[in-house]
Amino acid sequence: MRTFKIVIAGNGGVGKSSLLHRYVAGQFNRSYSVTIGADFASREVDLGDEMIRLVIWDLAGQRRFRVVRDGFYRGAKVVVIVFDTTDPESWEELPLWEKEVTQRVPKAQIVVVGNKTDLKHERVIPQSAAHRWAKRRCYGYVETSCASGVGVDDLFVGIAHLVSSL
Repeated sequence: MRTFKIVIAGNGGVGKSSLLHRYVAGQFNRSYSVTIGADFASREVDLGDEMIRLVIWDLAGQRRFRVVRDGFYRGAKVVVIVFDTTDPESWEELPLWEKEVTQRVPKAQIVVVGNKTDLKHERVIPQSAAHRWAKRRCYGYVETSCASGVGVDDLFVGIAHLVSSL
């Protein structure tokens, strides 16, 4: 079985830990707690002709943890940059995350995720704008809701297919 390292990055509070826990444990917790440094979990994915293991690292998003994050990028095949569709600041800081990721792991594939899509009435970042931003950079774009689970499995199964072809 082949194993691939996946990293989840983005501002604090965008739902990175929720993505990890929803996918690996099938659980969602509405309370917010800051990730200190990094957290990780793994899950095996059956692609039909092959089983692969995704080792998924959730990196702390607060600026004060930037130095700590550097080493956790090493060896990542895919980096998922998450923003909150209800938070303009997390959207505006996507270029900063893009720069951090491309400097640390220039050969990694990047997937952009718009999270918290269940909060329809609070949404401020249109899907079309996010999709255009990612497409201009040749990144994949996926929308998720950790609360409802919509898009979460699709995100990681898609990543599994992506890395299996590397």
